[in-house]
Amino acid sequence: MTKSAAEAMSMTLANELRVRGITVNAVAPGATRTATNGSVFEAPGVAELIAATTALNRLPGPRPSGAPAQVVIYA
Repeated sequence: MTKSAAEAMSMTLANELRVRGITVNAVAPGATRTATNGSVFEAPGVAELIAATTALNRLPGPRPSGAPAQVVIYA
């Protein structure tokens, strides 16, 4: 499923379920360097361009320890 399809599905579910007090969230990370797509980021300027669009100004990738996110907040 594409990110836009996931977004559309979550919006549709949110609209349908809001009358029952149910909220819907979607998580769709941006570009992430992995073993499969790593070569894409080797093109000159690509990694820097993507990093410039992130909050931490860096290219995300798998954590060295393989551990999940340190903090996830649900409200």
